[in-house]
Amino acid sequence: MHANSLPDDELKLIGESGGAVSITPAVEARMGHGAPTVGRLAALGVTTGLGVDVVTSVAGDPFSVMRATLLTGQFGEGVRVSPADVLRMATIDGAAALGMRDRIGSLSPGKQADVVLLRTDALNLVGAVHHDPIGAVVTAAHPGNVDTVLVAGKVVKRDGQLLSPALRPTLDAVAAAAQRLAAGVPD
Repeated sequence: MHANSLPDDELKLIGESGGAVSITPAVEARMGHGAPTVGRLAALGVTTGLGVDVVTSVAGDPFSVMRATLLTGQFGEGVRVSPADVLRMATIDGAAALGMRDRIGSLSPGKQADVVLLRTDALNLVGAVHHDPIGAVVTAAHPGNVDTVLVAGKVVKRDGQLLSPALRPTLDAVAAAAQRLAAGVPD
């Protein structure tokens, strides 16, 4: 269920109970689920994480999700969210929404050490990253900017390339399945 149609008193109960809400702003806008909830949730102090829901309808990368959150957060009721608010939703608040705040979502001793390093010399980031790095990540970054990824402290992507050869058969199987599905879809 999407929370777009929930009244503020019910959203407030979620927050007061220690619960969190995961929103999918791009899908909610694309599928017409109602007015954005991000500003209402922020005004009510409800911990909010970000999600995708339907990757066949909208982009599934975290940069697109953050941008959709920021943009939809400028409409509807509640407060207008900032890029820093959105980055928090994508990291520590997202971890809290999953019940994993103690293990992931921030760089702290004892946590898993998941890190994404971006190339800041790319045209879309080079100008903005020096005066507003958070704003640059939320408003301008895209998957092509990802240079290195560490998961639980282990490098899984370096120089823009995935390091796991075990992933290739999975990617090939997904591509083949997509081709089969597309071939069976009438014009």
